Amino acid sequence: MKTFDPAIVPQPSSNLPWRELDGEVFAITPEDGVLHTLNETASFIWGLIDGKRSLGEIETQVLDEFEVTSEQLRDDLTAFVNLLEERRLVQLEVTEGE
Repeated sequence: MKTFDPAIVPQPSSNLPWRELDGEVFAITPEDGVLHTLNETASFIWGLIDGKRSLGEIETQVLDEFEVTSEQLRDDLTAFVNLLEERRLVQLEVTEGE
């Protein structure tokens, strides 16, 4: 995903073990055993990644929670989701009809 696409629906990768502890998410990619730690803001976004919400819906909820411009959030959200996909923590789907 090169640019923000509100129709993209991210979902955690299958068989991805992860836990939230003290506001941070810890996930281990089974393929390589690497531990990934998400800070509080990233963990908030991770909590919205459920395979049902689109990036557009996630954007709306993050805008309600944090003081950030829509433009900055779209850039940050795109970079974050790309990083999650690159590290095999999420899979991306495009919703139909959008």
